[in-house]
Amino acid sequence: MTEQPGRIPGLTGRLGPVLLHRMAYDEKLADRTLMVRVGPDAYEEVLAQPHVREMDFTGRPLNGIVYVDGAGVKSDPGMAEWTGRGVAFASTLPAKPPVKPKKSDAERRGASR
Repeated sequence: MTEQPGRIPGLTGRLGPVLLHRMAYDEKLADRTLMVRVGPDAYEEVLAQPHVREMDFTGRPLNGIVYVDGAGVKSDPGMAEWTGRGVAFASTLPAKPPVKPKKSDAERRGASR
């Protein structure tokens, strides 16, 4: 997992460029919460498991992504299970093309002269 800046502070797990999960601090629950991409096919089954709820930080649930409350990932086996689910789903996705490196400000200024 790597710490990454963004809108939600936390740690992100990736498989190449694909997001697997994100551990964040949920101020409403005063708990750590894991966001996991499980895919739309496993979504309903996963929601029925303990400590799992819809990911709805936008106000609308996102199909295929769930929150796992801290109690569900407190142990190493629990974290391994949810990381494995994220890897299993991410492995089904097509490969993304490589991202072109962005030009630096100096390169952009030099090109405009």
